[in-house]
Amino acid sequence: MPTNTLRRAAAPALITLLAGTLVGAGVLISGALSGPPGAPEAHARFSSADAALALAADHLRAGAPLEAVSVLDRATRQFPSDQRAHTNLAQALVLLDRPAEALPHYQRALLIGPDTAPLRFEAGTVANTAGDRASAVEHYKVATTLDQSNPQYPLFLGMVQLQLGDRPQATISLLRAIRLDPAIAEAWGTLAQMSLDENRVQSALEQARTARQLQPDVPRWRVLQARILRRDNRPEEAIELLQGLPQTQLLTGEALRTLAECHAMTGDTPAAAALYLRAAEAHPTDGPLLLEAAQWASRAGNRDDADRLARSALDAGQPKARALLQPLSEPQTSPPPAQPPAPAPSGATPPGTTPAETTPTQAATGAPRSAAAAHR
Repeated sequence: MPTNTLRRAAAPALITLLAGTLVGAGVLISGALSGPPGAPEAHARFSSADAALALAADHLRAGAPLEAVSVLDRATRQFPSDQRAHTNLAQALVLLDRPAEALPHYQRALLIGPDTAPLRFEAGTVANTAGDRASAVEHYKVATTLDQSNPQYPLFLGMVQLQLGDRPQATISLLRAIRLDPAIAEAWGTLAQMSLDENRVQSALEQARTARQLQPDVPRWRVLQARILRRDNRPEEAIELLQGLPQTQLLTGEALRTLAECHAMTGDTPAAAALYLRAAEAHPTDGPLLLEAAQWASRAGNRDDADRLARSALDAGQPKARALLQPLSEPQTSPPPAQPPAPAPSGATPPGTTPAETTPTQAATGAPRSAAAAHR
């Protein structure tokens, strides 16, 4: 799960949890700290763990997560056996995009107990965000054991197993999620991609259709189904399917690439080049896109567009465009004008030619004929 998504999910839960602690404990912020009058807050002791959580909640409401982290860090040191302090510190660190620092506090919270499925799931998601996929798998496995009714647990487990290359176990986990909730489109879509990777086209198509039926407004299922149709040598159907996307989504990423390739499969390379040209105009600073657009323009024989797009791609930091630009930019050279030939006897030919090779144009300019003209 992307970090931004995780942050958005964690923030309300954290604030609600801390706010609930504040209300439940009936603690006043002014009485949260104890110590000699005038003692700096950083060195004062909390009157209780509830008081520390309440103060952290106050900082969060004020939009000061760094101060909340500072409070919660001190709380874990003063109350090392309080699970809430460690869990809330971990969540606050996630809010600051510091998931790796949050993991030890999740581990400590789980050791303190209770060990619950939601906490395991949260720890697994943060571990995955931090790049520790092995730990994520272990947390998700425990979550699926503690609560065997929640389809999200085997779904996320299967996703991480797939990232680790364990396709058999990923398949088992995703199918388990579907058994718990047949309407879970993410599982169907992931299975479809796996089937496509294994070239099991018919299975992939059925699974992608199911995902799209469950979430008809999600563009990636439409794109996935189109890619499968392309693999099945059905480009016309794929084109029709993709043309149902909004233009803003059609002119980017996999949708753009798939539609262009399908046009080329039908022999309409100019349509593919025109599509990429529109995309390049919509995203004039996207270097990789400009490079692809130049390549398609070159294939379609659109020399001017190809040259312009290749230069733009080079300016946008795509050195591969240079190789494309060089042959496009070679000057069109022609031999220097020939001197008028000396008068020749009737029926004579210029030196080095034969009567069959001489044309009126050559006699005037000395320019060689093209290979195509030689065969006319």
